Amino acid sequence: MIAQHEFYGWVAEAGYVGTRGIRIPLGFNINAGPPTTAANSNLLRLLNANPAVCPVVVPAVACWGDLNAVTPFKVTYYDSLQTKLTRRLSGGTVVGFAYTFSKAIDYGLDTASPTSWQAAGN
Repeated sequence: MIAQHEFYGWVAEAGYVGTRGIRIPLGFNINAGPPTTAANSNLLRLLNANPAVCPVVVPAVACWGDLNAVTPFKVTYYDSLQTKLTRRLSGGTVVGFAYTFSKAIDYGLDTASPTSWQAAGN
């Protein structure tokens, strides 16, 4: 949506641009273990923690590895106000100014945090 108005030889424009993303697919590991470098880290995974399902063997062998799932979880927003002010001078020269204010909200990738729902250290 753009509005345009002329006053005193200047032309002013203001517009709004926005998008919404609803139920954007999110991929995540549903069998992620806590971040560790221990030899038994595979046995600390959620589905491997039950000894009846995943018996302890030496060396530690994971019964279940990464289990990746995709679920419609994400919501994204983008909003912007776009403005422009122009004036045509004699001889065909055009002077103009433009400014855009925008804001985006999204679930980005955060490689510094654990990829599971478990808190680090649990």
